[in-house]
Amino acid sequence: MSSAIFWHRRDLRIHDNAGLYKALSKHQSVQSVFIFDQQILQHLPANDQRVLFIYQEIEKLKQAYQELGADLKVYFGHAETQIVLLAQELKAEVVYANRDYEPQALLRDTAVFEALKKQRCHAIKPAVRSLGWHKPPRPSWPEHQTMGNTK
Repeated sequence: MSSAIFWHRRDLRIHDNAGLYKALSKHQSVQSVFIFDQQILQHLPANDQRVLFIYQEIEKLKQAYQELGADLKVYFGHAETQIVLLAQELKAEVVYANRDYEPQALLRDTAVFEALKKQRCHAIKPAVRSLGWHKPPRPSWPEHQTMGNTK
């Protein structure tokens, strides 16, 4: 059974998500994850409202996954090491993520994807245009396909 990870970053949604759609269309098992990146958070004030907003959106996203019979795994740590550990733990063949254009994010992505290559795990960053600018069809959830914990 082929397995993959979809790494949510700025794209805190299930629908109209090019990378998630691509992962679901190519793999039988897809685990979605979000990482509160310590390298970003350490430079922000403890009561930063942006972090509270992201936390609230992650709660909504996790609930949306659960309503579909799946789950979103949420972690706190260094994204550069956490994604690699998750790929090992889940025996993921591929890690999907939508493109990010921020300079720091590009550096992070390069480090993550190089580390994944050493493990022979592929990393795919689909371009936003890969499905066109229209809203892609809602992904179907075939019976044989799982996304994370299916309790």
